[in-house]
Amino acid sequence: MGLLRRNRDFRLLYFAQLVSYLGDWFATVALIGLILDETGSEVLAAAVFVAQVLPGLFATPIAGPAADRHDRRRLVMVVCAAQVVAASGFLLAGTVGVGLGLAAQAAISFLGAFVAPAVGAAVPHLVEPDDLPTANALQSSTWGTMLAAGAGIGGLFTAAFGRDAAFLADVASFALAGALIAGIRRPMSRTEPALASSHGERPRAQPIRELTEAVRHVRGDVQLSKLIMAKFGLGLSAGVAGLLAVIATDGFGTGDGGIGALLAARGVGAFLGPMAAAPIMRKGNRAIMPACAICALVFGIGYGLVPAAGSIAVAAVFVALAHFGGGANWVMSTYGLQVSAPDRLMGRVLSLDFALASATLSVSFLGAGVLGAVFSPETGVLVFAAVAAVWAVFYWWWSRPLWKRDAVVANSIP
Repeated sequence: MGLLRRNRDFRLLYFAQLVSYLGDWFATVALIGLILDETGSEVLAAAVFVAQVLPGLFATPIAGPAADRHDRRRLVMVVCAAQVVAASGFLLAGTVGVGLGLAAQAAISFLGAFVAPAVGAAVPHLVEPDDLPTANALQSSTWGTMLAAGAGIGGLFTAAFGRDAAFLADVASFALAGALIAGIRRPMSRTEPALASSHGERPRAQPIRELTEAVRHVRGDVQLSKLIMAKFGLGLSAGVAGLLAVIATDGFGTGDGGIGALLAARGVGAFLGPMAAAPIMRKGNRAIMPACAICALVFGIGYGLVPAAGSIAVAAVFVALAHFGGGANWVMSTYGLQVSAPDRLMGRVLSLDFALASATLSVSFLGAGVLGAVFSPETGVLVFAAVAAVWAVFYWWWSRPLWKRDAVVANSIP
């Protein structure tokens, strides 16, 4: 809280994200309700979550280079304005068709893929180096905060004022977020734009070539290559969260209340994990890499215990434990990339990180759904818990030579 009080620019960025996430949950609750009322299709309702994840993959080839090529503050402002237009499509979904609502969600997610690398690359320039772990913990916990509270608030708001009011709130959230970003005074990169000639002129945009440059740099840097894989492996098992609703209804017979409890527990874990990771981040990558492996193991253990839970309350504790590990893994790997990648490549490196995580998460969601349907939700949970545990052991072994070497070097410095 001290960082938010004394750093005006980071405070504006933080609340811009908070407002945007809150609006997202307002729209998600209202859109799912609309789809179920209009079509009764659970598949189309689940497609809302696919539309929130998949479009970001297609934006990666241009989103990362854009964060390095353009003024990051202006880029985020333009994206927020475009999201205002996209979110307006929700208001017509009831009359034109729910397909328009899904298209609007996909457009918002596509545009959002430009925000993540731009904001992630900007944070090191908005806070002092000693404050960077805290800033990352705050930012990563924002998603968990809104998951824990935003969906519930969105449901109450929609019930009280109607779906159109919830959609309008989402539109307003993007406008307000853009206004808050506009108030940031500090430059959000060392050289604006990062992709510029010595005369300050930008060469012609070549997104594929520019992204390839980042890929080659990551492949040639053993530390970056291992850090960027931390989320990749966890994403292979994170789709298990898509089975929470089925576990609550079929496994515990608790209905919507149980679904809300497990989703809220997921948010609580995702909020607390990044907060607990801040002290580890201060120790550098020699502590971050083994901690990422341990956190992946915690994720697997947490979900592995869910089928054995005797009540929805106990299951919620295990889910919170799992996402405590997942949230900590996410923020630590992001911080490691921020302090290891050069600023001129920062947007592209973070965009690659986001794309790899999104790809594995999309596959994982699909796989969890298939396993849950063919076998049982409990089987699906156990399989993906095992995947997380196996990945944790592999990542520990794979990264150990690097972080052990760094630890020896650090201990040898007088």
